[in-house]
Amino acid sequence: MIFIQQLKKVLGCKEDELQVTVDNLEKEITEKDDTIQLLKKELMIKKEAESLTPFERYLKQRFPITRLIYKKRYMISKPDVPITYDVRDYLQLCFTLSKLNFQSLKEIWQYPITYVFDENNQKFSEFWQLPQETSEFKAGDCEDSSLFRIASARLLGETGFGLALGFYHPTPDQNIGHAFPVWFDKSNNKVYIIEATNNTFSPVEVILEIMKSSDNKYDVYWIICPNECFVVNNSIAFGKQIKEEFQITNAENK
Repeated sequence: MIFIQQLKKVLGCKEDELQVTVDNLEKEITEKDDTIQLLKKELMIKKEAESLTPFERYLKQRFPITRLIYKKRYMISKPDVPITYDVRDYLQLCFTLSKLNFQSLKEIWQYPITYVFDENNQKFSEFWQLPQETSEFKAGDCEDSSLFRIASARLLGETGFGLALGFYHPTPDQNIGHAFPVWFDKSNNKVYIIEATNNTFSPVEVILEIMKSSDNKYDVYWIICPNECFVVNNSIAFGKQIKEEFQITNAENK
């Protein structure tokens, strides 16, 4: 009020007229602040979208985002010391693979990795190796060979890969928990599964409406990408299985 009275003396305005002027100015400032905040939010969303790969943008339009923290990792030298990893980190840690100097996806998939169970390789019932560890051991199970091949593909500039978690059906009545690479081919906007454990580059198309492979041997439930994780198919049975190895946190789909 004192400030208004001072302005009144300077401007020769009536107090009520001056109050209206002040109110209008405050409203205009508030509206401008709201506009600035909206523009900042749009810029943040744009930057976030630009940081995602085309495959991640494709998935984000269709499926909810989640977070998976792998809780069964231990230090190899100190097996009593647990380590937790955000599973996205497994796809980011690929720089040490550059020494292999792969020139094509076919060459990556033909790189020999012997299939061994975790209890035989790392003395744990379940143990996700980092891609560089699989490179050193030249052995691992399904997620190990998958992560190694996906990380190697990223070094070639192939950003359309993710790690799928789901079921494999050797026969129609068998459901085996499995991890395998999925590949988004942006040239035709199709998604393919490429089995990682047989050292052969043989893409099989995914029927996106039901998230199954066209040969009916693979069901896709989760897809892990370098920046986001997506729930592409809900399954109570698979959900129970995955909770044994992961801490699951819902992430707001911004």
